[in-house]
Amino acid sequence: MAPEPRPYRGGMTFEGSGRHRAAPSRRHRAEPARRQLSLPTPSFDLPRVSGAAFRRAAITSSAVVAVAGLSLTMTVPANAAALPTAHTHSRIAPRVVAPKAQSYTVPATATETASTARDGFTATAPAVLAAKQAAAQSGAVRKSAAIAAILAAPVSSISYSAVAAASEPNTSTTGDGSTGVTVTTTGTVADVVDPATLKGASATAVGIVAAATQYVGKVPYVHDGADPKTGFDCSGLVMYVYAKYGIAVPHDVDGIAALGTPIDVKNARPGDLVVYPHQHIGIYIGDGYMVDAPNVGRDVEVQKVWGTPVYVHIDGA
Repeated sequence: MAPEPRPYRGGMTFEGSGRHRAAPSRRHRAEPARRQLSLPTPSFDLPRVSGAAFRRAAITSSAVVAVAGLSLTMTVPANAAALPTAHTHSRIAPRVVAPKAQSYTVPATATETASTARDGFTATAPAVLAAKQAAAQSGAVRKSAAIAAILAAPVSSISYSAVAAASEPNTSTTGDGSTGVTVTTTGTVADVVDPATLKGASATAVGIVAAATQYVGKVPYVHDGADPKTGFDCSGLVMYVYAKYGIAVPHDVDGIAALGTPIDVKNARPGDLVVYPHQHIGIYIGDGYMVDAPNVGRDVEVQKVWGTPVYVHIDGA
């Protein structure tokens, strides 16, 4: 028969096997059974949405859950069911609207107000352009021919007798009625005038000079003459040649000069006038030479400008 366990100070007892176990003490009392409260768990059937889509949605409804005296409010977007799920792209595809035909009915009483007249822009017909080009080419050809004729004109060299030298050149006569002037040909205009001088002038100016030089050595000086069939005086030659180009001047030296503008010799161009007030007038060729109807007993000629004339420009020449 096994001995009964003996009590041991401190609440421990020993058994016959030599092992021991702790006896219940007042420090280790059994805890009362805990009270369990079972509450229903709220459930919500919400679609799975991405965070960005959830934040963009308009919040229009709420759900309220009461737990142990507390109030919990959850906000739910109104279109939660229509929001894309986490498995789809967060952006909503744009809506494509098919175009629709439009029409407008004009009332029968409507009247036209916009002008249908031709505007100010016009196009030049090919035939007109061709005619202008032909005219330009023809004008260039005529100018070149006129320059060639001028350059071929003979140039006169003038010498004076002792009596004539004492008077104004080209305007005086000796006591016996002779001019006292000896005229000799000393080459052509090409020898004394640079062709570039004529090429740089207008077609009208070149034409005026050419019209005058064609009478060199052919038409005599005649007082008051203004016709190549009978003869020219100085102002008659100018009046006749200018008239061929639509420029009207009187048959008078001072009258012609009064219509023009005096210019400096360095600005004189072919077709301008060389004026000796109250005495004589000629047409300037260039480079110090002129064509004129000089005096009795002489023909129209090209000669070097003499004395101190006034150079005059006539508009249109």
